[in-house]
Amino acid sequence: MPLVGENDDCTAIVPDSLTAAGTDWTAMDFDDSGWPFSGLLGVGYDTNSNYVPYFGVDVRTSMRNTSESCYIRVPFNINEELDLANISSLKLRMRYDDGVVAYLNGG
Repeated sequence: MPLVGENDDCTAIVPDSLTAAGTDWTAMDFDDSGWPFSGLLGVGYDTNSNYVPYFGVDVRTSMRNTSESCYIRVPFNINEELDLANISSLKLRMRYDDGVVAYLNGG
């Protein structure tokens, strides 16, 4: 049972010297309502059109030749049908090009 689907809601920001400081954005209660990008997964950009069909949020104008990072937040909830005490592992499956760092918050 997926906790996050391919077309779930997300927010994103391309960090600059002002937004790159710290890891406050990884906190579960962080307010990302001011982030400039929101929409459906996936997030990224492509200049060759190979991945364009996978993008709900295209960050090309903010990233290209400017930043090699994009912060993405995807909310999810463990519903009552899944007993948190009985979950011993999670699997992250995703399409990506280049690198990924994933944070899982809460608990």
